Amino acid sequence: MLSRNHDPDTESLSRRRFRDDPSPYEMPNKKHRSMSPPLTHGDEPAVRADSVNFHESPMVPRSPVRTLRADTDPYMVDSEKTIRLLESFLYNVNDTTYLLYPHDYFVYWAKTSSGKCPDELLVLYAILALGSVYIRDAAVSAGQQGADLMGEALRSMGQRCADIVSEALRNRSEALRNKSDTLTLPIAQSRLLLALYCYSQDDALVASEHLSLAVNTLTYLHLNTETGCLAIDAGEQHAFRFDSAQIAECRRRTMWAAFLMERHLSTSTYRIDVHDMVVRLPCSGSAYEQSRQQMSDAPFLHSTCSSDRAIVPSASPMASLIPIAALLGDVNNFVSRGLHSHRGHYEKTFDPQCEELWALLQNWRSQLPEHLSSSRTNIDRCIHEGYASHYLHMWAMYYWSVIKLHRYYRHEWLPKRRAVHITRAYEAAKDFLSMATTLRSVWGEVSKSNSLTQSASPFVGRAIVAAVDVLAAAGLESTMRVIYDLTLAAAHCVTDLFEIWKATKAQHDACQHRPLQILNIMQHPTRARSGCWVRKEWGLDRRLEEEYPLDYDGIYGAANPDNDYFDALHAMSRNHNNNNDNINHHTARGP
Repeated sequence: MLSRNHDPDTESLSRRRFRDDPSPYEMPNKKHRSMSPPLTHGDEPAVRADSVNFHESPMVPRSPVRTLRADTDPYMVDSEKTIRLLESFLYNVNDTTYLLYPHDYFVYWAKTSSGKCPDELLVLYAILALGSVYIRDAAVSAGQQGADLMGEALRSMGQRCADIVSEALRNRSEALRNKSDTLTLPIAQSRLLLALYCYSQDDALVASEHLSLAVNTLTYLHLNTETGCLAIDAGEQHAFRFDSAQIAECRRRTMWAAFLMERHLSTSTYRIDVHDMVVRLPCSGSAYEQSRQQMSDAPFLHSTCSSDRAIVPSASPMASLIPIAALLGDVNNFVSRGLHSHRGHYEKTFDPQCEELWALLQNWRSQLPEHLSSSRTNIDRCIHEGYASHYLHMWAMYYWSVIKLHRYYRHEWLPKRRAVHITRAYEAAKDFLSMATTLRSVWGEVSKSNSLTQSASPFVGRAIVAAVDVLAAAGLESTMRVIYDLTLAAAHCVTDLFEIWKATKAQHDACQHRPLQILNIMQHPTRARSGCWVRKEWGLDRRLEEEYPLDYDGIYGAANPDNDYFDALHAMSRNHNNNNDNINHHTARGP
């Protein structure tokens, strides 16, 4: 029986180090806590993670082999660099968005497992490759001796690990064609991790191929069903020395990670339909770490969507991302399919379908637990309690869904909907940029490590660009300074993302140029170029996103003799002023 322990109220945390570990490279000093509310007096008290061992086995000695190879344990070749890259992955990827592995358990497995099989080595090499993309040389400024040389060595090792995984997967594919190999969970995990690595190297096409093949593998193994996740042969040796409950949970989390990743990286319709996901949501982090053969009792997604709760009482932050990711997929499919509908059918069905999706989004928002709702207090709270990345991703998916739902439609066929669509899209864009830039700013005051947005998925960049494109399309003279400040701060967020995800170059370049255009209007209103003009209003005629034609773009295609766009902006301004007047009047009168 493996002895496991873990703080029950933690999953998305910076972890305790083992006593003989070097200080994690570029890890923050800030202690993080759970995304869930604190334990009540009735909960079990936490047990110190360093008071027991996960395994009875000793540390693996170093191997005389000093070369990284597909059949060699990297920990035996270079234990220090292996653990640093592993911790980098766990902190920046595993503990922020795609929570595939139990953190403390996995580190201990990497150190103590002396007979890792080829599948396990494949996953470990993929993990080290992805961990290397977060290694920066900023530690030099902190006075760490040789930090620049160590950073270069770690990135070089990561590149070698990626090459090993790529070659091994090619060999496995060839073996599959020859019917001398089988598809496995570690193969799917390796492809998911390599997809993210390729995206960081500006190779979005190869990343898409790996993601597609990973989805194929997972569905072939029936891991989109609870039956498939629980299919365990008697006496089967599980990957990573997991027990039966842990391997079932690992399968679920891998399937949900693919579900999220597809929505984060893909721009077209999705291969994983939410209605085909008949698998439990991720369980609590403590249950995953400690397990003790206790099978998960976490609910299914559809049972939570049909109830009065948008977020299940699971301690796993990953569970909070899935319901809004499902709605995001519904919005994306609705918009994509609408482009090809004939006019009669479109005019008849658009209103009820659009309003149904809008109601679902608002229902999701209204049912959020207090600590996940949108507020300045919760921005501070999510940073201090360690779930800022999940908070950012969750709201990025919500606001992107609102913007896309209301921007892309046949506005010329539905002129009566223009005002409400412009208003909803504009307000969502402004609210999201305010939240994202405030999160980044407050994080920078608290943490001396990587920027918050450097640990974000590429999707956050897509959401920021979508918001900038709407908010900075046009505006009133009175709001120009506010919009300039928001777009400039947004450009810094996208720059952070670009440092990690080189495939976001187009997003980066677009966001850098937009605040300069607005500044040009403010400084030279009579000589501004790029389609700018100034009266009581200003505007830009060049879109950042050109996914759909102008007659399907309710923001840039809405210019017409009736000035619908500016009418909507003036109406928003009047409502805002009236609300402020009412607040001031109430304050002046007193209680």
